[in-house]
Amino acid sequence: MMNVDTLTMVYLGSQIILIGVMVVIVLRLLAVILYVRHPLPFVPTHHRAIQAIIQSGLLSDRRRVVDLGCGWGTLLAMIRQHVPKAEVRGVELRPFLVQLARWRFWFDPHPPKIIQGDFFQHSIADADAIVGFWITDLMPNLLQKFARECPPGCRIFSVIFALPPHPAFYHQVIQDRGAIVHVYTKS
Repeated sequence: MMNVDTLTMVYLGSQIILIGVMVVIVLRLLAVILYVRHPLPFVPTHHRAIQAIIQSGLLSDRRRVVDLGCGWGTLLAMIRQHVPKAEVRGVELRPFLVQLARWRFWFDPHPPKIIQGDFFQHSIADADAIVGFWITDLMPNLLQKFARECPPGCRIFSVIFALPPHPAFYHQVIQDRGAIVHVYTKS
């Protein structure tokens, strides 16, 4: 038979779980609202794609990773967890998502740097890995930016959508349980 203190703790624990679930639902609804109202869609990177990137091992030796269009930091969080020695930063256009990403790392002793701004204006010359989930309309301009700014050996991870072919980049594809990630290495 449980005593009153145990029942109280069970009740409080269930209430905390319920509040957490409600927060996740509200954040996902906000993502849909932001998607509909903004010309550039916000679609969080699917967990399978993140796992495919991590399990490929192609990110494990990287030291400066930039997430262009980091949203609320889903990809950044997984990179921080699986590549802890890497300096990680995210760039996001929308202030609301920047704030959500910063809150996500509130208790992290070494949070990634989250920058509010246009990622086309953000320098990636010091990056040795770039990650993102970009729409096809951006790919030609992104390719020009990558060709111009990325140092040799830099790896670019593009979830689902491929960049146009370019002689300066070696292209490979990671496929795992329905996830597709295009990986480019600058020669």
